[in-house]
Amino acid sequence: WSSDVCSSDLAHYHFGSKDALIEAVSAYRLARVNLRRMERLAAVESRGAPTLRDLMEVMVLPMVEEMEQTAGGANYIQVLAQLSGHPAHDLAKLVRSRNAEALQRCSKIAASLVPEIPQRVFEMRFGLSILTAISALANRERMLSSPLTDEKVEMPMLVSVLVDSLEASLRAPLSASTRAELQLGTKQRA
Repeated sequence: WSSDVCSSDLAHYHFGSKDALIEAVSAYRLARVNLRRMERLAAVESRGAPTLRDLMEVMVLPMVEEMEQTAGGANYIQVLAQLSGHPAHDLAKLVRSRNAEALQRCSKIAASLVPEIPQRVFEMRFGLSILTAISALANRERMLSSPLTDEKVEMPMLVSVLVDSLEASLRAPLSASTRAELQLGTKQRA
């Protein structure tokens, strides 16, 4: 038997399925990232009321630390990016899990900082922020390993621009189009 077959059989024996293996790896990594986020959030809150930028850094920096400081971290962010676009995996379920307590707290605090944004719109924007962060970090890793590009973005610059973008997307005023969609949705539910 090849080592690939043995590894595959062993993984299936222990986890029962590929989906269960993915769930186990995700839970392991998310627990580590969540702990880092909780520590960062506590540090930010100890200095006073967090800003929206502080909260976006709490969301992004622990993922960067996991990527750069742990074995397999760079691979994990790419797997997470693939899962986020796969119809069989519910990333929102992971965000609602106990391993995402820090994200949930960040979302609640961030929503209070932009009270002019309706809750439904804020929740969509926050979810898109998570997906954007994962995608941007995974894309950087792909670019670093690609022989097809000479473009190498330093992590500090990427993080700064990413946090700028996430903050701006949460803070942006509602467009006329979004207002119209909200009104249409309200009429349809009535």
